[in-house]
Amino acid sequence: MTNLTREQVMDSFSAVRSFLQAKNLNPINRIEILCEIRLDYPYPFNDDIEFECKDYLTNETYILHSNTFEANGYHRSVWSAYQLFTWDENAGELKVELENKNYTIKHTL
Repeated sequence: MTNLTREQVMDSFSAVRSFLQAKNLNPINRIEILCEIRLDYPYPFNDDIEFECKDYLTNETYILHSNTFEANGYHRSVWSAYQLFTWDENAGELKVELENKNYTIKHTL
């Protein structure tokens, strides 16, 4: 886990929220959606990712669960308050680094 600044925690939370809102999904509800996930190598995985919003007063966070994360060596839930997510609106990509592996997450068509 990474020690993020308060600003980074908010940016990370906003990135995940924007990813969900890009497909008109309610960013507050617990939701499981099929996503395209790319790692550092070129071919993508299609896998379900569960998004769970935890909106605390001092620690807004999303918790993500996916078999793809576990299959690639990250054996715990991914918290946006501890892992810095970024959102590229033009490319429609949510990005995060876990265990020195870069994940790019996109909505499936």
